[in-house]
Amino acid sequence: MDRNFSTSRKAVRAEPWTVIRHAAVTGLTPRQLRLGRFGLVLFVISQAIPYFVLVNVRWMMAGSYIPPEMNPWTGLWPTLFLAVGILLAWLGVQANRTGNTSGLQLFFVPSVVLGIAAIVTLMIPLWVHPFDVLSHYGEIYVVCLGVAAFYTIIATIVVLGVVFRAGAGLAGPRISFGPESAAVVWTFNALAWFALYVDLYLI
Repeated sequence: MDRNFSTSRKAVRAEPWTVIRHAAVTGLTPRQLRLGRFGLVLFVISQAIPYFVLVNVRWMMAGSYIPPEMNPWTGLWPTLFLAVGILLAWLGVQANRTGNTSGLQLFFVPSVVLGIAAIVTLMIPLWVHPFDVLSHYGEIYVVCLGVAAFYTIIATIVVLGVVFRAGAGLAGPRISFGPESAAVVWTFNALAWFALYVDLYLI
């Protein structure tokens, strides 16, 4: 028994991806895929609640006030980065569905780069801003940027994880849920930030 245990440990060390090479990952039935997509929809809905609260708090604290010194371009850059990432993510999903794993990586790697750029452009205004952060508007602005940066970090990590899994051979037409889920998470994060951008900078 000890010898079998030792052999299994050696196998795991020899192939690190063995731990996640499971039937639930590599061969979902149509029913399991539907359940997974339903669970993903519930997850996205649950993550939308904090954004809904932030928008409401912004209007309760500052109404429609926007500092006259505010530059909309400050928030437009991460919006553009994330928007382009949506297109690349879904192109990667389509490539994976056709069995083009290299195409999946080709589209997902730039998405990771865009995610990093979005994180940087979201965090810079936390330190460089033309208004008092202790004001009603300033407080909710900083909180919104912090939340957006946090979720963008998560979305970027999720997409990066798919890149690693594709490199390990854990992608393909029969293994489509991972890339698809990553694209959904990225899309949700991009749309949520766009809602905050409009709320913070434009209205």
